Amino acid sequence: MRDRNVVRKFAFATRVGFVAENPEKKNQDTYLLAPNLSKKSSMHLFGVADGHGQYGHEVADFVKFMLPDTIEDKMSEYTDETNLDLVKVIKDSYKKVHANIAVGEVTDADFSGSTLCSVIVKGRNLYAANVGDSRAILITAD
Repeated sequence: MRDRNVVRKFAFATRVGFVAENPEKKNQDTYLLAPNLSKKSSMHLFGVADGHGQYGHEVADFVKFMLPDTIEDKMSEYTDETNLDLVKVIKDSYKKVHANIAVGEVTDADFSGSTLCSVIVKGRNLYAANVGDSRAILITAD
């Protein structure tokens, strides 16, 4: 059975956290939007990366741009979509992005980083993954 697209619209918003001693604090949050992941009209990646530390915004931006491509690369390793292990793809992709941050592909990530909360919608299935203290919640209406 072919997956049907259940996503009709999406939006995002971020807001800088309040720090009394730093009223000019930069918003280090960024969002990931990858509708039609791997050119599939029923598969979408959405996420929020919350940067922390002096270069947290750079880490979050790195994640934003690297994760969708990494997921697509990992998915392409499956020649038959019926055998696609999306959970393994997500885990392997998170690990690869983290490894690239750890080897210095970001300016200075020794004391900076990012949490990440992401979901992949595949037809009527939702796959949620997170790193750090960010979480996704699913709210349904009858």
